[in-house]
Amino acid sequence: MWTEEQIHAIALKYRTQKDWRYSDRNSLAAAERRGNDLLRRVTSHMDRLVTYRSNEDLLVIASRYQHRCDWRDDDFNSMMAARKRGKEFYAKCTEHMAHKKRNQIRTDQELMDAIAKHPTKSDLRKNSPNLYEDARKRGKEFYSLATKHMRALKILKYTDDELLLIALKYRIKSDWGRDHCGSYAAASRRGKSFFDKATAHMEVAGGTDNDAIYIWKAEGESYNSTPVYKIGVTSERLGVQRIKECADRSGMTPTLIILRAVKLASVLECKLLKLGNNPGYTEIEGFTEFRSLTGIELMTAKSMIANYSAC
Repeated sequence: MWTEEQIHAIALKYRTQKDWRYSDRNSLAAAERRGNDLLRRVTSHMDRLVTYRSNEDLLVIASRYQHRCDWRDDDFNSMMAARKRGKEFYAKCTEHMAHKKRNQIRTDQELMDAIAKHPTKSDLRKNSPNLYEDARKRGKEFYSLATKHMRALKILKYTDDELLLIALKYRIKSDWGRDHCGSYAAASRRGKSFFDKATAHMEVAGGTDNDAIYIWKAEGESYNSTPVYKIGVTSERLGVQRIKECADRSGMTPTLIILRAVKLASVLECKLLKLGNNPGYTEIEGFTEFRSLTGIELMTAKSMIANYSAC
């Protein structure tokens, strides 16, 4: 059990919640489970990546852009904030903007300058999918040139001892699978005997078995005219309880697409979250688990779930 003092000491190492989430998701999850009051206290020193913007602030931001697509690619959060304030206000923000055809969005140099803001190809694809697609369509040579500054993600090969050491950092199997799915999957592939040895010290998290995967549609939400879905892990025996709780706290209306018991639910969740596009939510529970999915991508997700089915 994490104490508030332990959580605060860890939080002080980071400047933003995003940095904290990437570096030590377990302690951040513990803080989130303790409620918003504690979370606000331990993050009071952090830089706020998202702040409330008045109508005047949004109008000033919008005035910097000549095209809606440029605003969307460069400052997606402020654009979404403007859209949520109604069609009339959004129209006022964009009335000076001209329409751009898809294939006229940017010159090669403009596209390369925009891509230069992203440190990895994964970050580019998840956070600026339109830039990613535009670069890919201009050919392998252009794409390689535009991304040559990016650091390559190493594919790690783990020894048994390395996997056992990593496993010792976690008290709950689902936390290991969620935070370090590469090593978790590697341990799983080495057979039940080795996996049981690696997880012998672990316990089940807070009454949930994390043995099922779910997808629900956020009614009325879309990103680039594509419906938005929430993907996550839960317990089969809890049914739709977690879905209802998460949707209520997010202020969304859920429509259940699938809820099924699966093997290696946390590993499957990591793979499913590589589908579609990240809509860029930042201030709602589980914001990293929302994806906009086309009909084909949703069918792919269902097929992946069927392949992992526990039945």
